[in-house]
Amino acid sequence: MTSATVCLPQELGMAEVARWRSFQREDERLANPFLSPDFAATLARYRPDIRVAVLEDSGRIVGFLPFQKSAPA
Repeated sequence: MTSATVCLPQELGMAEVARWRSFQREDERLANPFLSPDFAATLARYRPDIRVAVLEDSGRIVGFLPFQKSAPA
């Protein structure tokens, strides 16, 4: 069963960040720096509405989706 947990980028642990980076290394379509955990964390320093959805299937992380919770003013 697939589920998603939403958190702040700075709430991700070292294991989650390592898993996110491994997805980027394994699939060149994800190698964009704007899809990286570092970009999400940097953006979150200036925008309090940045979040990350951590996608899990049967307790295993299968993806990350960084997003902005609200539109910019």
